[in-house]
Amino acid sequence: MYDFDLFTIGGGSGGVRASRMAAQYGARVAVAEERYLGGTCVNVGCIPKKLLVYASEFSDTFTDCAEFGWTLGERSFDWGTLIANKNDEIARLNCVYEKVLTDNGVRILRARATIADEAGPRDRPSQAANWRSPRTRLFFSRSFRRARSLWAAVI
Repeated sequence: MYDFDLFTIGGGSGGVRASRMAAQYGARVAVAEERYLGGTCVNVGCIPKKLLVYASEFSDTFTDCAEFGWTLGERSFDWGTLIANKNDEIARLNCVYEKVLTDNGVRILRARATIADEAGPRDRPSQAANWRSPRTRLFFSRSFRRARSLWAAVI
């Protein structure tokens, strides 16, 4: 049976922080995330972009080094190595988010949560009836509110 004081839909930066802070104050907390903890920024946005941009700047930096007395040997670039290292860094950050949550007693549900009816959020349709708790508070990230607004505008 699910019985939480806070059920967070989405394990992005905001969802992780809200869940962690509530758990630190003694709340029973669960967060549902169907993909990767950390959200868009960590997984496909800010962090990967910064790593790729930093890598792209090295060529110019190597060229400029000669003006400052540096002599560099042969240079080469391996796209596969860059992407593998980017993926490793993102995986490391995902683990950091997971550790922060589990160390604070937050239950992580690796599934998509939706609000489908009065039963409340659920990670699998068969569990909807077991979830209901009048004390539970829901937290929706900003991206959820934007998506809901866009969806409502389309209807």
